[in-house]
Amino acid sequence: MRPSGSNYGTCIASQDNSMCVHYKTLDEFWRSTEYSATRDKMDTTLEAGWYRFGVGTGRMPTTCPRYLHGGGHYPAYAYDLEKMPEPDEGSVKFTIMWRYTGNNCAWTSKKGYVRNCGDFPVYWLPKQTNSYTTYVAEADSCSADEYTGTSVSLFLFHRGTETVSVLQKSKISFYFRD
Repeated sequence: MRPSGSNYGTCIASQDNSMCVHYKTLDEFWRSTEYSATRDKMDTTLEAGWYRFGVGTGRMPTTCPRYLHGGGHYPAYAYDLEKMPEPDEGSVKFTIMWRYTGNNCAWTSKKGYVRNCGDFPVYWLPKQTNSYTTYVAEADSCSADEYTGTSVSLFLFHRGTETVSVLQKSKISFYFRD
């Protein structure tokens, strides 16, 4: 068993669920794969350890994300993690790859681990030293187009001493973001 670094000392190969309790949460909105990198984020300050994603689906993408998404230039993904392990399988090793420019989906790689905690996964993420690389979460299954709906608006205005209400039905588009 190898220690996970400074993140609470939880061992990677531990069969207990200590990593399901002792983890850090990555919940910045820009970690979603739908977020384009208008700012240059990077995870060079994250220590190796167990992390839970608090955005999107809460899971690392298993396909190559788009370049300049997830807050930085080079988003990470779980290259060979074909399915989420069952909770009783313990920690499962997988390869983390980082997207590079163009169609290069295999710029650099490191080993990571995932543990299914039942309601959510946690990931053992290694220290990353390359600038503008980010650990990202898969966007939720809803695209902005799916948030289009019909809304009813109520307008109130005064006419003399009487309040008049007018209902107006219109089609609008909106997108929720924390």
